[in-house]
Amino acid sequence: MCARIPCSCNYRTFATWITFVMFSGMVWPSLGSLAWAQSVNCGQLFQAKKYLTAAECFQKKASKMPSALQLSKIQRYLKGQTIRNASLAFQKAASLQQNIEVAAYRREQAVRMLRQYLKEDLCQKKYLCRQARGNILELLHLIKYTPLSIITAPGQRATVKVTGYQYKIQHISPPQWNKSVRPGRFRIEVRYENGKVVRKQVIVSPGQARTVTLLGAVLTRKTPTPLKVQRRSSAVPWIVLASGLVLAGSGGALLGLGVTKTGERDKLAKDLAQEAANKNATERLAMVAANETQTRIKQMDNAHQTAATTLPMGWTLAGVGLATVATSIVLFFVMQPKAAPKTTTLPTHSQTSPMAHILTQD
Repeated sequence: MCARIPCSCNYRTFATWITFVMFSGMVWPSLGSLAWAQSVNCGQLFQAKKYLTAAECFQKKASKMPSALQLSKIQRYLKGQTIRNASLAFQKAASLQQNIEVAAYRREQAVRMLRQYLKEDLCQKKYLCRQARGNILELLHLIKYTPLSIITAPGQRATVKVTGYQYKIQHISPPQWNKSVRPGRFRIEVRYENGKVVRKQVIVSPGQARTVTLLGAVLTRKTPTPLKVQRRSSAVPWIVLASGLVLAGSGGALLGLGVTKTGERDKLAKDLAQEAANKNATERLAMVAANETQTRIKQMDNAHQTAATTLPMGWTLAGVGLATVATSIVLFFVMQPKAAPKTTTLPTHSQTSPMAHILTQD
C-alpha cells in the first residue's frame, strides 16, 4: 500500500497518516457536530484564576453534550473530565468567597456536578467513582446544612414561602415545614386563609438548628346556637333482623318439603314391599313389570332426590337465618342512639384569641 504513496513516505509517516484518518473518520465527525467542540477554552479561564467563569463555562459545555448512552468511549471520557473540571472550578470559587451564603451555594453546585458525573456513570475507573463520592461527603460537611422549622397556627391552613440566596420554596401547611437549608439569611412569609400575612427575616447559622413560630391572628367568628338533634335509632338492626327471618323461613320451608318427600318415599317403599310379600316369585316379576308399579317406583325415586336436595339446603338456610337473627339482636343493643352531648352556648359576640397580638416568636 505504501508503494502507492509518494516515494518520500516512510513507515512512520504511513502510521501517522493512518492514525489521522481513523481519528478523523471515527471521532471528529461526532465532535464536530457538537457545539461544545467549538466553544471557548474553559481551561484558559481556569488558569487565569477566573474560577466562577471557568466553572460556568465547563458546566455549559457539559450541558450541551448528549447523554452518556449516546457517546463513544472517548466522548464519555471527555464529558466526564468536563464535569469534574466544572466541580473543581466551583470549589475553587467557593474557597475564595468570604460570604458564607455564596460559598455554600458554590459548593452545592459542585456537589450537583459530581452527582451528575456518578449518575451518568462517567468515571470509567472505580477509583474515580470513589474519589467523587468522597469529594461529595467533604463538600456536604463544608456546606453544613442546618435544620430550619417553621411552626404555623394549629388548625389553620397557610401558605409558607421561604426565600434565601439562590433558594426559593413554597409549602402548604399543615404539615409543618421542616427542612435542612444552607446557612444564611432567609425571608419567611406565612399567608393564612383568612388573609392574614406574617413576615419575618431569620439568620440560620451553620450547625445551629432554628425554629420559627409565626402564628398570626386567629380567625374571628361567631359561635352559632347549637340545634337540638332528635335521637333516631339506626335501621340497620331491623334490616338484619328481616333478612334473618326471611332466610330462616326459607330454610324451614325447604326442610318441610324435604321431610314431606322423605315420608312419601318411605310410604311408597313400604306399600311395594307389602304387596310383594303376598305374592309368589312369578307374580312378583309380573308386578314389577306392570306400568303402575314402574310409575310408583319413579315417584319414589323423585321423592328421594327431592328430599336429598332440599334437606341440606334447608338446614343451611335455617342456620344462616338464625345466626342473622341473633346478630340483629346484638346490633339492637350495640347501635342504641347515644345521648346528645351537653352543649354550652357561647356568647355570640366576636371572639379573638389572646395570641392575636403575638405575630412572631422564636
